[in-house]
Amino acid sequence: MTDDEDLTISGGDDFLAEQGIADPAEFRVKSHLCHEIATIAERRGLTPADVAKLAGEAEQDLDRIMNHRHDGYEVWRLIKVLTALGADVGIHVLPDSGRDRGIVLSETIRTD
Repeated sequence: MTDDEDLTISGGDDFLAEQGIADPAEFRVKSHLCHEIATIAERRGLTPADVAKLAGEAEQDLDRIMNHRHDGYEVWRLIKVLTALGADVGIHVLPDSGRDRGIVLSETIRTD
C-alpha cells in the first residue's frame, strides 16, 4: 500500500457476532462472570482446586472457568461459583429502556 491509498476497515456493530459467536450477549456475560471468579480467587490467593472445593465443582471445571474458557457452562453455574466465593450477584431489569430492543449488560460494582 502506498501513502496515497486509503486504508478501509469495514465491520459491523458486533465483533463477536462477526467471529461466529452464536450468542454474543451471553458470551459477554459469561466472560464477565469468569473474569470476576478469577479476580476474586486471585485476590484471596485461591487455586482452582480451592475454588472447586468451596463451590462443590470439579477442579478441572474451575481451571477452565478461571482461564475464561466458559463454553459448555451455564450462566447460572457461574453465578453459583461466585456466590460460593462470597460475592453477591444481582440481576436488574429495566422494563422500558426507550429502545426498540433491549440490551444485555453486565457490570461489577466495586465497594473497595
